[in-house]
Amino acid sequence: MTHHADVLVVGGGVIGLTSALELAACGHRVRVIDRQAVGQESSWAGAGMIPPGDLVSGLMPFHHLSVRSSELWPELVSRLQEMTGLDSEYIRDGALHLSAPGDEATAEQSVTAWNESGVPAELKQGQELPSLDHRLELLEQAVCYLPTAAQVRNPKHLQALLAACRQLNVAFHENHEVQRFERGGDRLEVVHAGEEQFRADQIVIATGAWTGELASLLDLEFPVFPVRGQINQYRLSHPLPHVIERGKQYLVPRRDGVLLVGSTEEHVGFDRSEHPASIQKLHDFACSLLPELRTQQPERQWSGFRPVSADGLPIMGRSVELQNVVIASGHYRAGLSLSPVTGEIVRQLVRGESVEVDLKLFAPERFSSVARQN
Repeated sequence: MTHHADVLVVGGGVIGLTSALELAACGHRVRVIDRQAVGQESSWAGAGMIPPGDLVSGLMPFHHLSVRSSELWPELVSRLQEMTGLDSEYIRDGALHLSAPGDEATAEQSVTAWNESGVPAELKQGQELPSLDHRLELLEQAVCYLPTAAQVRNPKHLQALLAACRQLNVAFHENHEVQRFERGGDRLEVVHAGEEQFRADQIVIATGAWTGELASLLDLEFPVFPVRGQINQYRLSHPLPHVIERGKQYLVPRRDGVLLVGSTEEHVGFDRSEHPASIQKLHDFACSLLPELRTQQPERQWSGFRPVSADGLPIMGRSVELQNVVIASGHYRAGLSLSPVTGEIVRQLVRGESVEVDLKLFAPERFSSVARQN
């Protein structure tokens, strides 16, 4: 059977769903296909932190992308709740950034850098934070406090996105793994998935950690690889008031007392097996900040595959080889947090609108043989 659409979105994670929402809201007939049930990979597995910017990469275009996405979150979750009645549990509860071991940057330097980038930051001692209770061993440590940092509860947000897309008549084809493509000149004509064929004027590739495998079916070069991240879950009698980050490790408190502790970075391909040493490392980190966890063991552990590109930056833009294909992948640790701005960019690219974000740094052609020959 052949299905037709204005736009076919390949990949039903948070990037694909947000892109489908944006396009369907503009009146496009949108179909989404996914190799399994939608929203079951890294979009679901992450901790849901939404930073107000990004200074780690040292690249201002990436920082501006993160700032823009942070600004879009309140309107997006409000719109979803109005449409569906579902709460994404978006909270702007602030974050405490602790200096990582071996990190030369002091809390004072971090505060200065954030403020100079346009993001409010404050230098705090533990006892200067009224909402920070005695359970945390931070009372003598200076920390960088980011009051506009936020979080969202991934599974609930995905449910709201899916419900809103259905209201806008987005068609979903789950458990449809792409086997091959048919190209016609500089266009992608047909996508074959299972027994079905899909034709669309525009095709969006948002397949996360599987993008590299998919691109190989098209003889394209989009080097995106999986990096496994593991998370421990605990339950507290009273939730912590803020997200706490130290380097790439974090504590993320939910309103109902659930505490997520993450995360690892493991280059193991698509291996889902749990790694006891990694789980113990996360447990030790959590106990070093929250001594009450020393008498607990994680009530759950899980893992997900982050999609990282060869240079660690997202791949966003129109393919130079296939004029009707838009790529939105490789977001690494920031897929969820950057999903609102990515959906906006995809909508602008598909509709031929002016793209407000400078995409040069993220352009797909930076990896292509066409670009290297020019």
